[in-house]
Amino acid sequence: MVSADIEKVVELLDAARSAPSLAERAELLQQARESLSGGMKSEGESAFLNYLAGSVMYESFCIDEQYGAKAEEYFTEAHRLDPDHQFARLYLGHYYYDTAQYQKALEYFASVDEQYFISLGQQWRVLKLHELILCCRLFISDTELTANDFETLKNEYLATPSEDVPVPAELLDAFRKTAGSSLWSGLNRSEVKNSLEALIDGLDFSDDFKASLKSNLS
Repeated sequence: MVSADIEKVVELLDAARSAPSLAERAELLQQARESLSGGMKSEGESAFLNYLAGSVMYESFCIDEQYGAKAEEYFTEAHRLDPDHQFARLYLGHYYYDTAQYQKALEYFASVDEQYFISLGQQWRVLKLHELILCCRLFISDTELTANDFETLKNEYLATPSEDVPVPAELLDAFRKTAGSSLWSGLNRSEVKNSLEALIDGLDFSDDFKASLKSNLS
């Protein structure tokens, strides 16, 4: 792919991520996939191009699951070509998390170099990473998980400037989905719930939005 084609794919991908409607997003991603198709056959040995293709396929997967296998394939190849490609590691974790392969997701999330993202000024991404690691541990019923792990994450959230704080949606969802897990026989669910409620209360969100988040804890 020539630089102009790469720039076009990047522009389409960025536009798709911020598209106001699902239909517009799907159309932009289709254009991105079409722009990628020829170049990947001729220049597939580039970690950057494989990561870019993986990103297009991952965003497509978020709309249509048929693109998931391609997202995994491209991210895996990007990681093989450049084992230090932190975004490829991170998005492999996201893909495995989204497909409920939580042990694999945990392994990739745990291998991410947090300092790389801090150096990019993406503290929010590190915070989300810590949240997702905790979610994975919930889903795999990690017996070493303690209430203090949730308290630590709560404190990290509340100590982070509001502009860098993501919505802890995945953690609240994981808490709800694991309600019947045997994990809670050795972990005080009420204590964890109190930490999560305190986390929500301390965030700079509207009261209505906080109430909607707390509904996941019932």
